[in-house]
Amino acid sequence: MKRYFVSFISAINGIKKTVTTQCNIRIQLFAALLVMLLAIYYDIPLMHLIWLITMCFMVIVLEMVNTALEMILNFVSPEYHPLAKISKDIAAGAVLLTSLMAVFVGLIIFLDLNVFDFPPRFPIDFLKCFSMSRMVSGLMFFVCLCLLFFQKKR
Repeated sequence: MKRYFVSFISAINGIKKTVTTQCNIRIQLFAALLVMLLAIYYDIPLMHLIWLITMCFMVIVLEMVNTALEMILNFVSPEYHPLAKISKDIAAGAVLLTSLMAVFVGLIIFLDLNVFDFPPRFPIDFLKCFSMSRMVSGLMFFVCLCLLFFQKKR
C-alpha cells in the first residue's frame, strides 16, 4: 500500500513541477478553466461536456508528455543535436495538433448550440446555408489539407 501512496505522491509532484516550470501548460489550464466556466454558465448537455473535458485533458496530458520528452532529451544530449531537435519539434507538433482539435471541438459544441450570438446583420449569412458544425468541420478539413499538401519539398 505504501508503494502506491509513494507513486501517487510522485505523480502529484510531477504535475506540480510541470505547472510551476512550463508557461504553456499554465495557458492551457487557463483555457480549460475558461471553457469549463462557459460550459457551466451555458448549461452544456452532459455528452458535450464530456467531449470538452476529454479534449482539455488530452491537451494538458500531451503537454506534460512533451515536457517530459524535452527534459529527457536535454539530459541525454545537453549539446545541440539535429535528431533531438526533430524529436522536440514532433512532440510540440503533436501538442499543437491536439490543441487545434480541442479548439475545433469546442467551436462545434458552442456554435452549434448557439451559445454565442452573432450580430443580426452578419455580412454573409452562412448560418442559413450550413450548420456551424459543418462550417467548422470544413475549416478543419481545409487545415488538414494544407498541412498535407503545402509542406516543404525535400
